[in-house]
Amino acid sequence: MSLSNPVEYEKRKAALLAGIAALGGQFSLRKRTSSNLFRYAPRQKRSRSLDLSGFNHVLNLDTANRILDVEGLATFESIADTTLPRGFAPLITPELKHITLGGATRSEERRVGKECRSRWSPYH
Repeated sequence: MSLSNPVEYEKRKAALLAGIAALGGQFSLRKRTSSNLFRYAPRQKRSRSLDLSGFNHVLNLDTANRILDVEGLATFESIADTTLPRGFAPLITPELKHITLGGATRSEERRVGKECRSRWSPYH
C-alpha cells in the first residue's frame, strides 16, 4: 500500500469540514468498516449523518523519527501493508486485522486495552 497524496487528504478534510458546517447541530457518523461490538438493542438511525469512510489512509511514514501518520479509519492491515515493506512494524497490534486505529484507540480508552496486546502496552 502506498502513502496517501497530501493534496487528496486536504480535499477530503475540506469536504468533511463543509459537511459538518452544512449539518450543524447533532449528527451521527457513518463508516464502511464493520463493528466488533456486541449490541443487544437495535441501533438508532439518525437521518443526519456524516460519512467518514474516506478517512482510511496512511498519510506519512517518518522513518528517521519512527512516526506514522494515519487517518482514524485506517485498518491495522493497511498500516502493516505500508510499514512492513519499509522495515517497520506497529509495536501494538490487535487480534483482528480489520480493527481501525481509531477503533483500537477508542477501545483502549474505554475498555482498558482489551483489543491490543504487546510487551510495550501497559496491559498484558
